[in-house]
Amino acid sequence: MGRPMMYFTDEERRLAHNRATQKNKDKVRGGLPITGDRAPHCKAGHLWTEESSYIDARGIRHCRTCANSRHTEKRVKTKLEVLSHYGPDGRLQCSWPDCTVIDVDLLSIDHINDDGHVHRKENRNNAGHIFYLWLKNNMFPTGYQTLCYNHQWKKELMRRRG
Repeated sequence: MGRPMMYFTDEERRLAHNRATQKNKDKVRGGLPITGDRAPHCKAGHLWTEESSYIDARGIRHCRTCANSRHTEKRVKTKLEVLSHYGPDGRLQCSWPDCTVIDVDLLSIDHINDDGHVHRKENRNNAGHIFYLWLKNNMFPTGYQTLCYNHQWKKELMRRRG
């Protein structure tokens, strides 16, 4: 059965404590120490290295490649949701009459009243994905539409010519 803990030497107690602490750390990290040899890769098959992984505030190890993929998917999903909301009839399409562009890489959000510069001054660092999140988090405010880049430029040329 073993000796009671009170009969252990200080060194034996310290070693027992270190073993128990390391087991708890390994459990928090998913059972896999960063430098360990128990599992050489994440669930998706990416090799665990110091450069390819990180430990979050809770002590859980994550694969950077998988995290980047999830982040990219989330950004694309948000962009599609916003562009579709501001497209004609809630579809992913340019709002210009008779334009049939549906390629997400060619579509963007347009300020209907040409006041984008005012919005950018008021909300610094509010462009790209951050702007799409802002629109979504603010319940899709009015005053925006989805346009393709050609029609964004066409609208700008018409504004400049007066």
